[in-house]
Amino acid sequence: MGPEGGQPLWGKTSLNHLEHGIIRKDYSEPRIHVALVCAASSCPALPSSAFTADALDGQLDERARLYLSSPNGLRVDRAAGRVFVSSIFKWFGEDFVPGFSPASGFDGLKDKERAVMNFIAKYVSDELRGFFSGGGYDLEYIDYDWSLNKQEVAP
Repeated sequence: MGPEGGQPLWGKTSLNHLEHGIIRKDYSEPRIHVALVCAASSCPALPSSAFTADALDGQLDERARLYLSSPNGLRVDRAAGRVFVSSIFKWFGEDFVPGFSPASGFDGLKDKERAVMNFIAKYVSDELRGFFSGGGYDLEYIDYDWSLNKQEVAP
């Protein structure tokens, strides 16, 4: 038998079960949503090195910064007062509430959205952080591209 929880070490499981049945359930760590990837085009980029226990906190922060600097993770149209975030934040927004619910700011957003935007604000420039916390914008979700994130081979 495996560690506590009674799962056989060599039994069958799935990556979906690892993510949702173990990691999301047992660890209050919303940064996993920018670290665990399913290989779809809209997913965060796959890191080139493995996560390690000693460096995990910094690695997760770096994955968040990278994803939120990509057009798949975050887009801002300040002139139109619109902020676009990955659909990941819509699907798993409740995971951000325990650690990122702000005491104030982010006016006009629902509680879950306020927590998501407070999380995102941690990983963007000071200028964007101020814009986000000030509220007054429409929050929209980017359509997710489920096609395989494959590398094009040069001719």
